[in-house]
Order: sequence, then structure tokens, then C-alpha cells
Amino acid sequence: MGLDVVLFDHNNSKIGLFEIPERLHHALFQDTFYWRSYPSLRKISDYYRTNVRLDRVGMQHLITDLGQVKPFINHHDQLDLDTLITALCDDTVSSIHIAGD
Repeated sequence: MGLDVVLFDHNNSKIGLFEIPERLHHALFQDTFYWRSYPSLRKISDYYRTNVRLDRVGMQHLITDLGQVKPFINHHDQLDLDTLITALCDDTVSSIHIAGD
């Protein structure tokens, strides 16, 4: 199982669910060490202890950080990462909750 990303709208209503697949999490955090330079990525690096709520500003930091590490992961995982970034960039999403196992 991957990390669950619950998407919320401006009324704090759940509008979607996205999973960061275990394989993508591994590509981001175990195949490289670049993530350590990015505070928002450090918050979600521990697969089993992640429990983070981000508002729109925090989401923007996460989007930027994911874009910065994207060149360091393989092409297939980059496609999964693009899907996540697209979901986070949706204007109807105002906050997210990321939780691990």
C-alpha cells in the first residue's frame, strides 16, 4: 500500500483520494537522497509515520519540491509523479491530508 492523499475543497469536504504508490515513494525516498534538502518532502519521507495536513501554501511547497526531485527518478515513476502534481494543482483542491500505513 502507498501513502493516501485525501483531497479537500474550500468547504473542507473530501473531493478525492489519490495514492502515492509504494513504488513511487521508494523512487523518491530510497533510490535517492535529494529529498533531504526539501522540508516538505521530509514530512512525507517516513512511509509508516506520515500524517500530514497541508493547506494551499504547503501544497505549493510540496509541488515545487516534487518538481525539483523529478529529474532524479526514472521515467516511469516520473509519469506517476506528474499525475500526483496534476491532482495537487487542481484549483478546487484547497488542502490535503497525507497518511501512511
